[in-house]
Amino acid sequence: MNFQVKLRHKIGNAAQAFALSKHGPQAHGCLQIGEHLAEVVKNVRKYYNHHVNILDLEQVCAAAWCHDLVEDTDVTPDDIADMFGDHISNLVELLTDKAGKNRLERHLRTYHMIRTNPDAVLIKLCDRLHNHARSIQYGERYAKMYLDEYLRFKFALYKPGQFDALWADLDNQYKQLEDLLTW
Repeated sequence: MNFQVKLRHKIGNAAQAFALSKHGPQAHGCLQIGEHLAEVVKNVRKYYNHHVNILDLEQVCAAAWCHDLVEDTDVTPDDIADMFGDHISNLVELLTDKAGKNRLERHLRTYHMIRTNPDAVLIKLCDRLHNHARSIQYGERYAKMYLDEYLRFKFALYKPGQFDALWADLDNQYKQLEDLLTW
């Protein structure tokens, strides 16, 4: 393994350790936040496309580990920049919900920013993929919310030819949520 590959791999490991230490024992739905973050990173690794993504895989994985830090802890974008550099900090900032009166308004103010960067889109889609999967598997109360939000979510973030396999999996989960909740 050459030096740059080792360095990138260390960034991912450091981001994982940092995120888990800052989040502590927080819950994410019915799971611990660490389980959620690990699943998001696993999905990023599965769907990453070097023809679409801008940053290398390990940088995108580092941002995926950190994607909930600014929303859910006292970590700031500057803290992330100090630890992992501006590229990862900027990605986390794109993914962080903007201020709004309610969830819909926060998302409307956030999604158009995410859409500008394919790395942010990938992380957000992988985040939602795991949220859907968890809600389907455990019948979480969030399942109805994700069902109701999906078409707006897709309208805001879908670009033809960008992460088509991931979108197909999200569409399949949407159908599963419909089957689960509409009988």
